[in-house]
Amino acid sequence: IIGYSLGGNVLLNFLAKYPDAGLSAAVAVSVPYELDRCVAHMQRGFSRIYQARLLTCLHQSMRRKMSDFRRYRTLRDFDHHVTAPLHGFESAEDYYQQCSSRQFLKQITVPTLLIHALNDPLIPADAIPTAEELSAAICLEVFKQGGHVGFVYGKTPFHAKYWLEERIP
Repeated sequence: IIGYSLGGNVLLNFLAKYPDAGLSAAVAVSVPYELDRCVAHMQRGFSRIYQARLLTCLHQSMRRKMSDFRRYRTLRDFDHHVTAPLHGFESAEDYYQQCSSRQFLKQITVPTLLIHALNDPLIPADAIPTAEELSAAICLEVFKQGGHVGFVYGKTPFHAKYWLEERIP
């Protein structure tokens, strides 16, 4: 099973909570291991572009679902007013604390590969877990380049190669 970005965070939480789910291996790519820190990181510098795009998509989705839509300026606002109450959390902080996967990595027993890039614009490098935080079943590979779920190389878009498609199998 493979999880990307926030889906990778959900996958790691699942693996920690359900070690006997019958999975033989897992891969998680560009995971926001600490949700609160990653959301805060997205409010600075170049990452604001990603936050704006993500919020636009979320706004469009919410507009389709709610007639009285309030415009949220940050992901933390959206998570506090929409995500947290929708899923039974008291606040964005409560959601982030309970759902950040970093705290559960020692509990994972399924062989799991974590792939991350130091230049990920959404996740600060110091939010990547250390070797001491990982269970023996986890292999962490950290690369200098790769962006957020990017890992593309080649000279032009027509000759680009998608490294994850080669590495994951």
